[in-house]
Amino acid sequence: MNENDNSIFNIKPNKNWFTIVLSVPIIILSLFFIVIYIMLIYFEKMFVLIPFVIITILILLFVFKNLLWIFFGKIEVNINTTELTITKKKLSSSKSNYYYLEEIEFVDIKNLYFLQSINKVPLFGGIFLSLINFSKKDSESLLLNIVTEK
Repeated sequence: MNENDNSIFNIKPNKNWFTIVLSVPIIILSLFFIVIYIMLIYFEKMFVLIPFVIITILILLFVFKNLLWIFFGKIEVNINTTELTITKKKLSSSKSNYYYLEEIEFVDIKNLYFLQSINKVPLFGGIFLSLINFSKKDSESLLLNIVTEK
């Protein structure tokens, strides 16, 4: 079975333009400070600044990670006969959570299959699900509360 046959949702993150515009000066300032710190460490032998270089690099990596998520990330919710899979994909990495359907108590499994069958209806099913996805203000607001047996 093809992986797209059992896909329920394919959601892209919200383009938060405030975050994007704010991250550009943060990136420019971080790169500027890294160059200044490295020059001070190399020429003035101020080794006390090494922790600040590391902290600045970590801030820069955090901003880049968020920008990659905004522009290239997506959330996939897949279901097959035995398990429900929620995958958060970034550019080169992904994080998946797997739930066996027989262990799920709180989520109505018929509703999940109903969404999958809506998606397979020609023309209107895909349009209906895309309208649901488009109406979401933020993809993080997609919440599947799954309670499993203990």
